[in-house]
Parts: sequence; structure tokens; C-alpha cells
Amino acid sequence: MRKSKSCILGLMRPVLSLVILLCTLLLVDFLLGVVGFPAEPEVRITHPPHLNRVFENMEFTYRLRTNSIGLRYPEIKPEKLAGEKRVLLLGDSYTEGYSVAREDSFASLVERAFASSSSVRFINGGLASTGLFEYARVFEIIGLKLKPDAVLIHLYTNDIANVHPQADLSGTAAFYQSLEGQGQRSGLKKSAHMLLPHIYSILRTERDRRTYEAATRTSDFVGLIGDKAVERGIARERIEQWSKSIPPELLVAANRGEINGALLAQGLLSPRIWADALDLQDEHAQKLFQDNIFMLGAIVKRARSMNIEVAVIYLPCPLQYDRRRHRSDSPFKKVGVVTREEWLTETSQLQIALLKWSRDNA
Repeated sequence: MRKSKSCILGLMRPVLSLVILLCTLLLVDFLLGVVGFPAEPEVRITHPPHLNRVFENMEFTYRLRTNSIGLRYPEIKPEKLAGEKRVLLLGDSYTEGYSVAREDSFASLVERAFASSSSVRFINGGLASTGLFEYARVFEIIGLKLKPDAVLIHLYTNDIANVHPQADLSGTAAFYQSLEGQGQRSGLKKSAHMLLPHIYSILRTERDRRTYEAATRTSDFVGLIGDKAVERGIARERIEQWSKSIPPELLVAANRGEINGALLAQGLLSPRIWADALDLQDEHAQKLFQDNIFMLGAIVKRARSMNIEVAVIYLPCPLQYDRRRHRSDSPFKKVGVVTREEWLTETSQLQIALLKWSRDNA
């Protein structure tokens, strides 16, 4: 009898320990919510507010300043002045004005062009290294608060080459929910968030921060990209070939953070990124295009439902107008990026498809 009780007690101790641990975590999570910690992971919508940072590399030096809502634009209130019109610009680094002073950005140039004849503000909602998912997020969460009369969407070639992993494309409602950072979760992640939302969000935000730092701050560029290639199943022989193809001076600059290493990494991780986007030849490229068209259509529908005018501009990539990018000594070619000189003179399949979409949705 005593032995039986001892066995029961032995089994109860770890169960009791788990119950105590769970209750402690539940209490901690509750207290985190009381003091203001969010129940959803922090979502990057724009740059940090009041950012004042100098970017310097071997190509350029410029200062990036943002306003109180993280946009590269002077301080602006939600309320309009009498007679004032507002145009919200959405796009990536070309819209933001990456590498140039704020007064030389597209938004500033076009705003000055209209200044003498009308009161129109061209609000710079551009965000470097982003795509249509982020454009929709800026529009929905930040842009609408500024009461724009029109939205101008700048599409760059590589916008069509990828889809943000958080984007839920199962339907319009699900897509807009994913913009808020509440995309689909399954399995342990779903259970953990339901049970301990504040602790889950803190841990997820910290993980994302460390992942970002690891990807952007490295003195071993080849090692970092090589590890990513191994994860994707790329043969080590190809990794070695790619590493040897990088011009030594560019490798030194990449290790120092003086150039955009992503352009060199394309030769290994995504050599067909431009071919897929411009030629739309295979099922994979067509699927990416349709996914991005879904997101573009969601922005257009939401804007029109609020009587906001919409325009879409396609910005060609340098491979469509700069012959130097196609030369054999071009870093693009050396590291293995697939290019076609015909892009310099022909209308790409991407442009044809976008034109058809615009006519169908006019």
C-alpha cells in the first residue's frame, strides 16, 4: 500500500510542477498585458518615427529623416487645410528616395512642380526593400489616416518576383487581416499564442530582431549567403563557383556593408529573379504574378470603395535600359544572374500583362 502511494506521489510531482509552471506563465502573461505589452508581435509598417540616420557606402552618402509616423516626409496632420489635395505615393526604394537627399526624392520633385499652380501634397509613403504586401499595409494602416484624395502605386520589376510570407491570399478579408500581423498560425504556434499571447509576441519580436541583425550585419558575406544556399538545397559546388565569381573589391565592400550585398546574392539564391519577373515564362513565375496582382487589386478596390482615385506606374529595372548591365564584365553577369539583351528593346511580358490587367480593371 505504501509502495503504491509512493508511486502515485512520484507521478504527481512532475504533473504538479507543470501545473505550477503553467499557472506562473499565465500570471506573468496577464501582468504583461496589464502593463501594456502587445498581444501581437510588433509589425514593421514604416520606418521608426523621428529617425535621423546617415547612410554611407562606396556609391553614395545621404541622410534619412522621418516624421512622427515614420514616413520620409515633413510632419503632416490628418486634418487638411482648406483647398488642399493629397496624393499618397506607395512604392519601394525608388519611391522613398534611397540614396538621395529628401528634397531630391520623387515625391519632393513632383510636389515642387505642382506648388506654383495648386495646393497638392505628394506624401512619400515609399519604403525600401518592400513589395505590394507592405504597400498595402502602409496604405491601410498609415495612409488612410491622412485622408488622401488619390494614391499612386509605383511597381518595380522585382515587386513581382516575391510574395511576403505573412500575406494570406486565401481571400480579401484574410489578406487585410494579415496586414495587421494576424496571419494564419497553426499547430504549436497557434496554441502558444492563444494561451500566452503577450509572452509569445515578445519572443517572436526578439527572434525577428536577431534574424534581421544576423542577415544585415556580417563580416562574412560569403558564409552568410552560403548557409542560406545550403538550407535551400543548392549544391556546394555551385556555392563555391559563385563565391569565386564575386569581384574581390565588391566582396570586401559587402563584408564592410558598403554595398547592397543582396544584388550579389541573387546570382546564387535567385539567379532567375529578373527573368521570372520580366518574361513570366513558367508556372512559378505566373503564380507569383497572379499573387501580386491579387494584392494590387485589393489596394485598388479598397481605395475605390472610399472614393480615392488610383493610378499605377510601372518602373522599369536597369536591365531594361542600361546596356552595361548585360556586358560580360558586369557584376550581375559574373555572379550568375540570368539576363537577356532583348529586354533593352522589347516590351516585356510583365508590361504586357500589367497593361491587360489595367484595361480589364479600368
